[in-house]
Amino acid sequence: MKIVLVVEDYTPLFRAVNEKFLRFGITAVQVVSYDEATKYLVEHAENIGLVWLDHYLIGEKTGLDVLAFMKDKNNMKDIPVLAVSNESNHNRMKQYKALGAKEYYIKVGNRLAEIAEEAKKLLSVE
Repeated sequence: MKIVLVVEDYTPLFRAVNEKFLRFGITAVQVVSYDEATKYLVEHAENIGLVWLDHYLIGEKTGLDVLAFMKDKNNMKDIPVLAVSNESNHNRMKQYKALGAKEYYIKVGNRLAEIAEEAKKLLSVE
């Protein structure tokens, strides 16, 4: 089974995401910054089935930078990405979609269960 890389700097949210994924038998790993995300992706791309990508991360780079990094690598460009943010920003949503994100979710506007269901579908988990 492939894992979900959760690029999310807010650990309480990661815990909730991880709990939801565990119910589906999905393993999640948390990283909190661009540097951690890109390092993990380089080392484990073949085991990652999905990326939960928050926009705001620890440090100066954002989720857009992570997605741009992924889309430039042959072994990562087809990993599905679900972008999430606390802000409803139409321009940013267009940027994520242009870089290949499958969906862009507003955290407060979507239940965690909805996002987890989409992840489950993309991972083909029964």
